[in-house]
Amino acid sequence: GAMCALPVAISLAADLSAPERRGRSLLLLSLGKIVGGAAAFAAGGAVFAALDASGERFAGLEPWRAVQLVFAGVSLLLAVPLLFMREPERREVSAETATLVEALAEIWSRRAFLGPLFLGQIGVVLADVAALVWAAPVLTRAYGQQPGDFAGWMGLALLVSGVLGSLIGGFGADRGMKSGRKGGVLTAAVLCALIAIPAALFPLAPNVPVFGVALAVLLLCGSACGLITATALAVVVPNQIRGVCLSAFIVLASIIGFGVGPTLVTVCADLMGGETRLPQALAITGLVVNLISAAGFLTAWRQARRA
Repeated sequence: GAMCALPVAISLAADLSAPERRGRSLLLLSLGKIVGGAAAFAAGGAVFAALDASGERFAGLEPWRAVQLVFAGVSLLLAVPLLFMREPERREVSAETATLVEALAEIWSRRAFLGPLFLGQIGVVLADVAALVWAAPVLTRAYGQQPGDFAGWMGLALLVSGVLGSLIGGFGADRGMKSGRKGGVLTAAVLCALIAIPAALFPLAPNVPVFGVALAVLLLCGSACGLITATALAVVVPNQIRGVCLSAFIVLASIIGFGVGPTLVTVCADLMGGETRLPQALAITGLVVNLISAAGFLTAWRQARRA
């Protein structure tokens, strides 16, 4: 559902704002996603605790299953007002509408810029997903931590890095646009992608605090790059094909990131000798993927400067 709605929301937000303010307009969408995800954990835990304490079966389901049903019902109610909203008048659109084939042809004609940009964003998603999936196992196996020891600070790190990363990405993209320099919208993404390279070595940190800080920096850079990528697409791609382009980026990045990222770490660990090499495998995977991501963003930035 989120993947289907996000391209539409980004396209509408971009159409209603000037190019030099699109980073901040998309910032609101990014913050909503982050805060909503954090609130979901808190609300889900509260609903589960209430159902479990009552001892009653809601709709005859186990408490953890009933939580999903409650969230589905609330989401359905919140979606009803959307049916009564009128779509705002589109501004940046040509007189001719583009079919899917025409939209794909338009996207292909911009492959010199969109290809490296897509590679950079894929790298960000791969690195972040791999880090989120394997951070907890590394803490338990390599640092002797228990879930209760790191659950609190890790949740806070996810929230803070997401919010700060979105702020940096939104304002950084707008600052780059206001500079008037070609490719300025991607300058902050290039810098964040470079910073993420050493941060990817967090599994090899000498202690837990350094581990936590490096992980938060990695996720912060990922959030910033993701928002800047969306802003760059909202600025460069014409409105009539923007939805198709955004959908392709979001869907493919999610499929590849969630499907390939964690598996790469497992394969790397097996090649290095097994589960005992999990920290090294995660560090190597993150390092290589972030190097590729930085190369993608840098190539897209250079291409934008030449265009």
